[in-house]
Amino acid sequence: MSYNCNVVKAPHSICWPSHLPLEIVSYIFKLSLRADAASIPDELAISSRSSVPLTLTWVCSSWRRLALSLPFLWTSVLLGSNGSRPSSDVQILDLFLTRSGDILPLSFVLNYDSLEPSTPESSLPDHAQSESYLTGMRRIAHRLISVRYRWRVLSLHVLYFSALEPFLQSLSFETPILEYLTISTKYNGFFGAKHTLELASCPRLRSVRILAPMIFSNPSISSLKNLKNLELGFCLSQLDAVMWLSSCRNLTHLSIKFYAAQAMDSSPSLLISLPHLMHLSIMCVYGDSDPANFIDALELPSLRSLCLLTSDPFPVSSWRSLTDFLRRIKGKGLDNLQLINTPMKPHELVQTLQCAGEIKQLALGGEAVTDEVLKALTADRDTFTENLPSENTIQLEHYKSLLCPKLELLELHHISASPHMVEKLVVSRALDSSDAKLPCSPLKKLVLVGDKRSPHFYYPSTQWHLPSGLQIVFRVLEKDFDYETVAFSPTTDL
Repeated sequence: MSYNCNVVKAPHSICWPSHLPLEIVSYIFKLSLRADAASIPDELAISSRSSVPLTLTWVCSSWRRLALSLPFLWTSVLLGSNGSRPSSDVQILDLFLTRSGDILPLSFVLNYDSLEPSTPESSLPDHAQSESYLTGMRRIAHRLISVRYRWRVLSLHVLYFSALEPFLQSLSFETPILEYLTISTKYNGFFGAKHTLELASCPRLRSVRILAPMIFSNPSISSLKNLKNLELGFCLSQLDAVMWLSSCRNLTHLSIKFYAAQAMDSSPSLLISLPHLMHLSIMCVYGDSDPANFIDALELPSLRSLCLLTSDPFPVSSWRSLTDFLRRIKGKGLDNLQLINTPMKPHELVQTLQCAGEIKQLALGGEAVTDEVLKALTADRDTFTENLPSENTIQLEHYKSLLCPKLELLELHHISASPHMVEKLVVSRALDSSDAKLPCSPLKKLVLVGDKRSPHFYYPSTQWHLPSGLQIVFRVLEKDFDYETVAFSPTTDL
């Protein structure tokens, strides 16, 4: 079958190869839609004013007719990504809804959390409450709520909580096929009325990301059996996190940010089993939110990755040791452990690493990462005889076995240890794997994280005796961005 193409706003004619079945062309269109979404983290096919579906309709009349006959091309919508305002996107939303048919699941990503270039950050609440912004959001919400029974993905990024209210209210009604839910606000003030999130009508939810304050779980919520990923970006209470987990027993990924959340009391009778959880990340912000009792309430037999970090320095050793929790973990143990700015003393940090003998990736950061800690991690400690400080010095003879013998990747974030000891550690663990004396797996990659003033970035790297296969990366952190520099990755012995 051959096609004659009449060009629309194009200088040359575009003709199909002869006898190309429509099914093949449709499949090509579908592949182009997937490629258009390749940069999206959750790999969702999305659309906007310049996306694949609209572009296909602009090429020629034959392409336009075919694109309009394929509802699946119009089921994913991205609005606001180019700084457009809600009121100006109503027409494009109507177009996609009309062309998507009446049956297929729909995906919506709304990015309306950007200020006008001339709007100062300090006036964000006033701007978010402007009548034009709220009117536009209400018009968008009215159209989306009318098709809530077809929601598969709903990702809402707005300036202020008031713009979310119509959507949150609609979640209490039937949304039978919703799988991915993200709620985010630009303004993060902990003021105003609390909102209880009702998800009982969303039985197929697989991922929930709450990146806005003042949104809480309903304590009587029914079990979310299909939920695999939960991210709580503004958790004011450890008990509120417990209520979430009591309804989400099949999680595989859990990420929580505690904001000035008071540490919960120890309760031996409280035990939440999450048998499938593999990745746990806990961050404490603005206050000492010791998560030890919260973690002690979790039974995690499948845990593979544990990340604990704080945004601000706390008093040394204000958190209880994690050794008891790590000893409780059953199964094969951790592959990945991250302890960034966690308030521990050096000897507590070493004791924690003793209980994580299976890890292959380790990230350490903060004042507790001293020369003593790095010396405890060296593969051949007896060859190093530096004069370490006598106070709080770790008695290395107490640690008979090598810490983290399977370690392959090491990240060091703003540590207090000297560059010289970092070099000693790296050289000792990055020997050739053929060396029979090496009691550990060879270190493959070292990442040093800090600002431009970090002494580790200016240490004379030419003096390092680097083995083959080792990669060292400097990650420089700036106020508004960070970037990586691959310092060296030798392919031959130096």
